[in-house]
Amino acid sequence: MSKALRTDRWSRPAILEAVGSLLFTLYVAWPFLSPAAYVVRYDTVTYSGPNMAVLWRELRVGRIPEWNDQIFGGVPFLANTQTAALYPLKWLFVGLPVDRAMNLITASHLCILAAGVFVLCARQLRLRPPASLIATVAVLGSGLVMVRSLQFEQIAVIAWLPWVLLGIERVIQAGRVEGKSTAILAASTAMFLLAGHPQQTYIALPVIAMWTAARVFDANRDEGKPGPAQSNGLLRNALRTLLRIGLAGSLGALLAAPQLLVIAFQIDQVAGLNGRTLEVPSTVGYSNPLGGAMRTLLGDPLGAHPVLASGDVEPASFVGVGVLLLATFGAVVLLRRKPTRATGITLAAMVLGGLLLMAGPQCDWTDPSNVGCAKAGWPYRFLFFRFPGFNLARVPGRWNLVVVIALALLAAYAVDAMVRRSVARRDARNCALAIAGIAVLAIAVGTEFGAPGAIAQGSFAVWGVAAVLTLTAIGVAIGGHRPILVITFLTVAVVGDLGLANLQSEPRQSLTPDSFLRPPTAIENYIGANPGRVLSLASQPVEDFPYLTDALRPNAGLATATRTIDGYDGGTWVRKGWVEAMDPFTRDGFNNDLTLSLQIQTPVNQLLATRYGVKYFLIDVDRAIFTYGIRTGSREEDARVARKAVTGSETVVATHGPLELLTNSGGAAEGRLVHRTRGIDTSTPDWSRYLGDLPLDEVLVPQASPLTSITCDPKVDGAACDARSITLERPRGGEIRATVNANRSSVFVVAEQWAKGWTATVDGAPVDIQRVDAMAMGVPIEPGVHEVVLEYRAPGLRPGGAITLVAALFLAVLMIRDHRRSR
Repeated sequence: MSKALRTDRWSRPAILEAVGSLLFTLYVAWPFLSPAAYVVRYDTVTYSGPNMAVLWRELRVGRIPEWNDQIFGGVPFLANTQTAALYPLKWLFVGLPVDRAMNLITASHLCILAAGVFVLCARQLRLRPPASLIATVAVLGSGLVMVRSLQFEQIAVIAWLPWVLLGIERVIQAGRVEGKSTAILAASTAMFLLAGHPQQTYIALPVIAMWTAARVFDANRDEGKPGPAQSNGLLRNALRTLLRIGLAGSLGALLAAPQLLVIAFQIDQVAGLNGRTLEVPSTVGYSNPLGGAMRTLLGDPLGAHPVLASGDVEPASFVGVGVLLLATFGAVVLLRRKPTRATGITLAAMVLGGLLLMAGPQCDWTDPSNVGCAKAGWPYRFLFFRFPGFNLARVPGRWNLVVVIALALLAAYAVDAMVRRSVARRDARNCALAIAGIAVLAIAVGTEFGAPGAIAQGSFAVWGVAAVLTLTAIGVAIGGHRPILVITFLTVAVVGDLGLANLQSEPRQSLTPDSFLRPPTAIENYIGANPGRVLSLASQPVEDFPYLTDALRPNAGLATATRTIDGYDGGTWVRKGWVEAMDPFTRDGFNNDLTLSLQIQTPVNQLLATRYGVKYFLIDVDRAIFTYGIRTGSREEDARVARKAVTGSETVVATHGPLELLTNSGGAAEGRLVHRTRGIDTSTPDWSRYLGDLPLDEVLVPQASPLTSITCDPKVDGAACDARSITLERPRGGEIRATVNANRSSVFVVAEQWAKGWTATVDGAPVDIQRVDAMAMGVPIEPGVHEVVLEYRAPGLRPGGAITLVAALFLAVLMIRDHRRSR
C-alpha cells in the first residue's frame, strides 16, 4: 500500500467522522449497555426473552434445541428463524445470563448496523466526510431503529442489510470472481438469513434487488453513443456482474442451509399460508396513511414519545428535517449525473414505494359485513393477493425499512456532492422545485400536524432550525465556499435533530432495574414438583410485565420450563394441526393470529383439555369475578363461582396473589392407550370440531389411516375398550419414552404435536407414526409389554450442515487462489 493511499484513508476528517459515528452509535445504544438496568418490553417478556431462555438452557448443555415441548403442545424449535438458534453471533454471549445477553446482543447489532452504513458509504461508495456520518446518524437515530431495537430478532436482520449492499458493491468493483469480495457478500448474506425475523428479511429483499440492478446498470453505463456491438458488450458485462453477485449470494444461502432446509421441510404445515384476509394489516397502528407521511418522517424530536408522531410505534420512520431536505437534494444531484442516474431513480422509487406500502390496504374492518377500502391502498392490496409471500408480512408499517435506508443513502450522496463542490445553481433550483412539489403533495393528501397526537411546540422550532441550517449549507456549497461551513451546518442540523429525539427514545423509556427473569412463584414451584401442562386463562395487561410472567402468559412460561398447549407466535410455529386441534375450544372458529386463551370458550371443555394433556388451569380469580359480574355477598363464594365459570373446576392447589392454579377435574392424559378409533374425512369443513364431544376412549384418525383397523366394541368387550393413561418420560425436548402394556391391538396416543422428523420404535423396531386427534401422534401397539421411544430430529439440519461445510471449503479455495495470485 502506498504512503499516499494510507494518508488519504486515515486523513483527519475521516478519523473525526468515524469517531463521531461511533459516539452517536454508543449514545443510541446506551440503554442496552447500561450495567444497572434492562430494556424490557411486552415482547421481551412474552416472546424474545422466553425463546432465548430455551436456547440458553440447551446450548449450555451442549445441545442445539431442535424441538420445544413447552408451547403449542410441542413445536419444531429450529423451524422458526426468530429463535436464531444457528446464528453464530448469539453463541458468543452464551456465557452470560440470558437477560443481560439479550441487551448486549441488541447493542452489538446496533454497532454492526452503524459500521455497515459507515463502511458502505466511506469505503465502497467513496463518499467524502461527513457523508458517512450523516448516513449513519440518519439510520441509527431514526424511528425505525428506535422501534426495531426493542425486538432484537428484527434489528439483527436490519443490521446486516448494509453489509449485504456493501458486499454487492465489492463484487461489482472487483470485475471478476474474486475470493475476498465473494466471501464478504456470502458471509453477510448468510448472517442476514440466520439473524432472525423473516418479515424483515422479506422486506429487505426488494432493497437488495433494486440496489443490485441500479448499481450494475450504473457500473456498465457507457457515456458515448455505442453501436450494436458495443451495446452487446455492455450487456454481457452486466450479465457477468449479475452472475458473480448471484454466485456469492447463493454461497451465502448455502452457508445458511441448515436453517433454510429445516424451514423448508416444515413450511407446508404452517397455518395461514393461504386464505389470509386484509383484516390484520388493516389494524389501527399497523400502518401509516399517506396523509401522515410527513409526520412519520419528521417525528417529534421534543415529544414525550417521538415515535408516536405517526400514531403508533410500528410505522415510526422519522429521519428529521435535515435528512429529508438532503435526500431531496441528493435525488436531484444523482438524477442530473448520468453515471449515477439509475441509483438516484432507484433510491427515489424506494422512498415512494415504501411510503405507499406503509399505508397498508386502507380498509375499514369495523363492520366485517361491509368492508370499505380507500383507493390509496390499492398497491398494498394488489401485492397482497398476487405476489408470493407478501401476505405473510402482516404489518404494513414495517416497510419503513425501505424508506429509511433509501433516504439515508440519498442524503449521503447529497453531502458528498456538496463537499466536493460539484453542485450547480440549477441543482438548487431543481431542489427548490422538488421541495415545493413535495410540500404541495403533502397538503394535497391531507397531512395534519395536529393529529393523531399533538406535536410538541418545541419540535416546530427544532424543525425550523434544522431546515435553516441545511438550506444554508446547500447555499454555501452552491456558492463554492469552504466545505468546513457545509460540514458544520449539516452536522449540527442532523445530529441535533435526531439526538434530541433519542433523548426520549423508546429503549430509554423502557429501562427498568428488573429483568424479565424473576424467582419462581409458589405456582411455578408446585408445577415443578408436580409436572404437567398448564393452560393460563389469566388476563393479559400488555404493560404489566410482572403480571404477564407470573400469570404464565404465552410464552412467558418458557423462562421456567412450564409446558402448555397454548403459544404466542405469528410465524412458522402456528401450524395447521395445532389450529385444527384448538378450534373446538372456541365458539366461532379459531383465529390463527391470536393465542388460544384470548378466544377460548368458558367454561373450558375439560374433556378436550384432558385429551391434550392439560393438567392445570391458571386463572386470576379477582378479574374473573369482575368480568363475570359475580356478587354473591361472600368473597369465598364469589371465588368459587368464578373458578367454576372459567374452568369448570374448583380444586385450588397453589396461589400467588389473585392468581390460582386449579387441577383439571377431567384428569390429564399426555399419554394414553386407546383401543378404538373413529375415521373421519379431514377434507370436510370444521371436521376437528368432532373432538369436542369425542370420548377419551376413542381417537380420531383420517379415513385413510391404517389405524382405522383397530376397533373395540364396548357392548361386547366391555371395560376392555376403556382408555388407560400412560406415564411419559421426557429426558429432553424431542424425546419421549414409555412402557406400554397392551391386552389387545391398540393405539398409543401421545398428546405431543406431530411434525416431520418424529420417529418411533417399539422394542427397538421402527414403527410408523400416524397423526391423530388433529395434532397428536399415534403409534400402533400389539398385545404385550413394550418399550416405546419417540424421538425428533430436525429434518434438513444434518444435510444442511454438510452443504455449509462444502460452501465454506469452496470459499476457502477461492481465497487461497487469490492469495497465491497476489503473491
